[in-house]
This record gives sequence, C-alpha cells and structure tokens, in this order.
Amino acid sequence: MSGAPGQNGASVAARTCLSPRLIAYAQHVREHFPRAIAGTTVADLDALADDVCTSLDDFPLTTGVLGCTVFEHGEAYTAIREGLRRDEPARYRFTLAHELSEILLRRYLDALPDQCRREHVCDAFAAELLLPHAAVLATVAVLIEAHAGGPGPSDATLDQLARRMAFTYDVSLTAARISIAECLPKGT
Repeated sequence: MSGAPGQNGASVAARTCLSPRLIAYAQHVREHFPRAIAGTTVADLDALADDVCTSLDDFPLTTGVLGCTVFEHGEAYTAIREGLRRDEPARYRFTLAHELSEILLRRYLDALPDQCRREHVCDAFAAELLLPHAAVLATVAVLIEAHAGGPGPSDATLDQLARRMAFTYDVSLTAARISIAECLPKGT
C-alpha cells in the first residue's frame, strides 16, 4: 500500500536495499514490458498493470492513502486514489509502480516480517522500474568526470540535472534527487 511517506518517492530507501537478484528481476520486468526513454528502457506501467492486475481502478481512498492492492484467491485488485493520474501524473506513476511491485514481489515480501521494510523494498523496486539506477549512475559519472580535479558539481548543477531527469523520465523531482544522491560519491 502506498501512503503519504512514499507518495512521491520521498521515502525511497537507498536502492542498496535491493539485492542483486531483485535488481536483476527489475531489469527482467523492464525488458518484458519495455518503454524507451532517452535511450533507457524503463517499465511500461500500463502494459505491466494489464498483465498482473485483475483490476486497476480509481477509487476514493482514505486520506493519506494513494494506492492499495488487495489479493483475493490469488488475484490482485489494485486501487489508486481517484484523480491522482490527472492531478499529479508523476506521483500516480510512482504509486502505480509501487503497487505493481507489491504484486510482483508478493512471495518475497511475505517473508519480510517488518511492514516498514516491505514498503521500502516496494519503493526501491518501483524507482528501479521507473528510473533505473544504472542509467542515473552513468549520467552522474559523466558529470563527476567533467568536474574532476575541481570542487565537484554545484548544488545548482545537481538540481538542474534532477529537474531534467524528472521531466525526461516523468518521475517526481524528489525521486530524481534521491536517485542522483544515491549515485554521488560520499562527501559530494
């Protein structure tokens, strides 16, 4: 379930919370439900939802809840807050990716005793579907190399990069900033 903390990627734990096996699984999902953006393959969420959700509906959810998935007899029924797609498309995409992550990772998540940890894993997996860590890392590496021997990229440069990535990949600015921060060398 996506609630207020993960609504825009703000609670995304460092993707290091994803094991190499989960990162490889995210890549597998992207390859089977591809959407090309700026030379990077991200997940086509609509095609993925069509494949794994029994139903996906807009629903007037409780305040603070952006999405939820209920499993009944092995079927996944997903609801996203009514109007979210129209009003906040990037937040909608992240919420949908989070809910799809709950479906795709259901067996793995069932083995985790801590609900907070489950939510972090779903947020990290959703981020990996929408804005692959390898693509961000490659972009940040070029930026770091361009500033080699100097003080490193300025906050303004990093903010400009985050804005460009948020626009290009149709993710929230917060999600882009977190993804970039994960790729920066310590102390930058």
